[in-house]
Amino acid sequence: MTNATTAQATTAPTLPAHIQALVNQLHDLIAVHGLLALHSQRQIATQLGLSRRRVNDLSKMRPPTTLDMSATTSEFDPTEFNTEPTMTRVQAVDAILALAIRPLGVKYHEYKETLGAAFGLTCVDGECNLNMDEKQHRQLRADVRRKAKAAGDVALFIPGWMDASDPVASNRAMLAAAQAVYAAVEDAAAAYRDQFPDMPYLSVVNEIKAIAIPGYSSDPVVARCERNSNTVDLLLSRT
Repeated sequence: MTNATTAQATTAPTLPAHIQALVNQLHDLIAVHGLLALHSQRQIATQLGLSRRRVNDLSKMRPPTTLDMSATTSEFDPTEFNTEPTMTRVQAVDAILALAIRPLGVKYHEYKETLGAAFGLTCVDGECNLNMDEKQHRQLRADVRRKAKAAGDVALFIPGWMDASDPVASNRAMLAAAQAVYAAVEDAAAAYRDQFPDMPYLSVVNEIKAIAIPGYSSDPVVARCERNSNTVDLLLSRT
């Protein structure tokens, strides 16, 4: 990639001004309401670097909404709340489109806040999750691609791990890393079957992956290990 192309990607505006303003408002809204229950507006303004007037205005806005406490017996948790959308879906498509047609394309983390502004968030203990599913996400990206194509552009969504400035080398390195993991799993399975040769190979490999790689299985690793340990205890109790 040429220096001119890299410079163009670096200096290209990330979002249209009106879209960026909506995203910034959502960000500030979440931060302010996350602190309101425990801090004064003066303290919040100092901590977030906002004016007291802005903090006051944000505190009066409806979102984030408080929880329906009839569904729980615990006291209200000021760190748990929902936010309402502050951006239309059309605006979100336009915002993501502006990023996706750049020479280096766009990564998920670069437009995640835009998704939050368009679909709203559920925040618990400081961790906020989008109020959207993967099907909605795929449809939105498809709409971005269609709109780009209609304008004679190409929208490019790239994986978070890929170095867009050196995609060939980063892809090659990723393949090498995956091969190293594959070889390590194969070696571990072979070592296990050296000790227990009658055990099914695929079952051994699957269990190694499920325990060693969080997220490989739908079961949490801790729950899986506990279940295996309980099975061991039950077998021992029968002998």
